[in-house]
Amino acid sequence: MLVTHDAEVGEACDRVIRMRDGRIRDHGQRAAAAVADMALPAAAATA
Repeated sequence: MLVTHDAEVGEACDRVIRMRDGRIRDHGQRAAAAVADMALPAAAATA
């Protein structure tokens, strides 16, 4: 588990749960393809 206020850090996670005023306002898992794309080195992503 990672807790952050930095959106860029959150983008690297498989699942993001957003809270506001102590309540969950959005939760879910990112699409598997989007997560897999982030794991590819830059050279492989442009090929």
